[in-house]
Amino acid sequence: MSERMPSVAKIPLETYGGIFILLSMESILVFCSYNWFAVVEPPSKLGSISFVNPLVVAFFGVTFGKYSFNNQSVLGTVIIISVTLMLWMSKITENY
Repeated sequence: MSERMPSVAKIPLETYGGIFILLSMESILVFCSYNWFAVVEPPSKLGSISFVNPLVVAFFGVTFGKYSFNNQSVLGTVIIISVTLMLWMSKITENY
């Protein structure tokens, strides 16, 4: 662990682009989605947005950051989608 942090000048510009995307674009998308979700769903289901947020980050990372999608990412995605679908399916079954 004797490595040192590189100087700011040596950090590639792509890194700053990734940080910009995560801090601005993804945050705006999640904020708008959260506000829409707050209008159309009850508060008890509003917490599922925190499950979906990592999927949005993973999507932007794979699309713009050229990140790889490994087995752990696939497993996490399947779990997140399953939990979100279970929450939405419970709403559908309540209506019948």
